Amino acid sequence: MTVATPAWDLTPEQEAYRVDAESFAETCIRPLAAQLEMEEAIPADLLRECARWGFLGANVDTRYGGSGVDQVRIGLLHCAIGGACSSVRSVLTVHGMVCEALQRWGSSEQRARWLPRLARGDCLAAFALTEPEAGSDAKAIATSAVRCDQSYALTGEKCWVTGGQVADVFLLFAKYEGKDTAFLLDRAASGLTVTPVTRTLGLRAAMLATLTLADCVVPREHRIGGPGFGIDAIAATALDFGRFTVAWGCVGLANACLEASFRHANQRTQFGKAVREHQLVSAMLSDMVAGVRAASLVCLHAARLRDRDDSAALLETCVAKYVASRTCARIAADTVQIHGAAGCAAGHEAERWYRDAKIMEIIEGSTQIHQTLIARLAYDNRERGQS
Repeated sequence: MTVATPAWDLTPEQEAYRVDAESFAETCIRPLAAQLEMEEAIPADLLRECARWGFLGANVDTRYGGSGVDQVRIGLLHCAIGGACSSVRSVLTVHGMVCEALQRWGSSEQRARWLPRLARGDCLAAFALTEPEAGSDAKAIATSAVRCDQSYALTGEKCWVTGGQVADVFLLFAKYEGKDTAFLLDRAASGLTVTPVTRTLGLRAAMLATLTLADCVVPREHRIGGPGFGIDAIAATALDFGRFTVAWGCVGLANACLEASFRHANQRTQFGKAVREHQLVSAMLSDMVAGVRAASLVCLHAARLRDRDDSAALLETCVAKYVASRTCARIAADTVQIHGAAGCAAGHEAERWYRDAKIMEIIEGSTQIHQTLIARLAYDNRERGQS
C-alpha cells in the first residue's frame, strides 16, 4: 500500500495475490519500462514470464489450465502491471479480452482447443475490431466475410490492434451476409498482412499493428457464435473486460504518478523550502491523493459486483473506467507540472505517463462514449427499480 491507495479490506488470498503481482511488476517490469518504450516492443521472454506467473490465464477457468481468479484479483493484477508499464498492461488486457469472449461464447470444442494454449502463453491473442471508418461506431465495420465451402474468405482492414505485431491469433469481426460475425483468425492464414504501427502518442511498447485481409482464409470451425452476435454479444463481452482492466490500470498509473510527485516535491527546494510546502503544490498533491483513493474504491466496488454477477456490474464498470481514466489523465498532467521542465523532457517517466494517460481516455470506449453509456444504463436501472 502507498500514501494514495486506501485500505481495500481484501481477503488473505486477495492480499497475497496483490503482493505477488506488485512484486512481479516492480522487479520484472518497472526497471525495463523506459527501455520498452524506446524500443517500442515487449520482449518475448517478459511475456513468457507473465505466463509463467499465471497472469495470461488469470481470467481463464482452472479446468482449461488458467488461474481462474476472482474479479478483485483481476483488478489488482492490472493495477500493479499498469503502475509499472501501461504497454505491458495493455497487451495483457487484450489477451484477456479474447480469453473472456471465447470462454463465454466459444463452443466446447473451441474452448478446449484454444483456452489451454492461451492460458499457458503458448499462444498470444489480440482483439481486432476497429477499422479506419469504424471506431466508436463498431456497427460500421466494413470487413466482409464470404462463405467458401468449408471456410470463409475475409477482406478488409483492421487498425490499432494492440499486440498485433506479435499475436498468434486475432479475435476479428466482419460482416457475413450483412450480420456482425466473430472469427478467430490465425496469424499464419493466407491473405493476411500485418503492418507495425509506430511512434504513437502513448503505449509505444504495445506493439500496435494494422491488419490487411485480402481473401484471408478462415476455417469454418473458427467462427465464434452465430451471425449477428459479433458486436452485441461477443465484442461486448470482450470490451466489458477491457474497460474493467483499463480502469484498474489507470489506478496503478495514477498512483505511480502520485508517488513520483511526492518524492520530487519533497526533495526539490525552491525559495528556501521543499516544493511540497508551497500551498499551490500542496493543493495539487491533495487532489491527487483524493483522486487515487476515489478511483480505487470505484474500481473495487465494480469488481465486487462483478464477482457477485450483480446486474449493476455493467454500469459500475463503465463508471469505473470513466472515473479512473479521467482521474489518471488529470493526475498525470499535474505530475508533469510538479516536475517542471524536467517532466517535459523526452525519456522522463512523467512525460511518458502523461502520454500514456491520455490514451486511457480513448481506448475501450472514449470518455464521451462512456458518458453516453452511463446515462443510458443509469436510466435503465432506474426504470427497473435498481439504485
